[in-house]
Amino acid sequence: MVLTIWELRKGLKHPDLDKAYEATDNYFTLKLHYGGVFTKVPGRKYKNVNVAYFDFVDIDLSQCMISTRWSET
Repeated sequence: MVLTIWELRKGLKHPDLDKAYEATDNYFTLKLHYGGVFTKVPGRKYKNVNVAYFDFVDIDLSQCMISTRWSET
């Protein structure tokens, strides 16, 4: 089993990660939008969204499965 060091960022403050990421090309930050709803077309928008940031995601150890569910509002 491989453990990664993903860190859920507390709050939306953007820390200076350039220095932390300088040493390697393998890390990135993942920005996740979740919990919102789509409005009707035309002019569809994604409203009432939450945002989470995960720092220090290792590109070589990461997999992502995305499941989408939505309903018309």
